[in-house]
This record gives sequence, C-alpha cells and structure tokens, in this order.
Amino acid sequence: MTRRKTRNKINLCSGPGKLCAAMGITRENYGEDLCGEKLFILDDDTRDFCVKTSPRVNIDYAAEYKSLLWRYFVEGNVYVSKVK
Repeated sequence: MTRRKTRNKINLCSGPGKLCAAMGITRENYGEDLCGEKLFILDDDTRDFCVKTSPRVNIDYAAEYKSLLWRYFVEGNVYVSKVK
C-alpha cells in the first residue's frame, strides 16, 4: 500500500501495472526468471479456486489481439480489475 500510496485495498492490485507497482516490479525486472531467487512465484496448493480467462481490459488499440483470452484471474476475486 505504501508503494502505490493508497489505502484502498480493493484497488491496490487490480491490473498488471498496479500489481507491479505494489510489488516493486519495474522494467529492471524485464526478462527475470520467475523460478529464480530474486523474483519467483509460489504454488499455494492449499486453496481451492477456479482460474478464468477473458479478453484483456482497455486494449482496444491492439487490433486483432484485443479479443484474445490473455487475461487470467481467480473467479469471484474482488481484487481483480472489473470488465465493463
């Protein structure tokens, strides 16, 4: 919340740019190995959830790519950016 200078938890990470800002991920991390020591993703297999896909939000400029299902999110998660 400090990096994004907000107290709004619902809006804290609702989108890739906001998530990166909140986690301190910058262009310096471009190409970083997500299985490395500096930046990594943990598998939390203790939770039961459903991952959904949809077209990405607000990329109308992307021509033929705007309708591709390149947006992944946990179904029902209130912290995910909303689709209009």
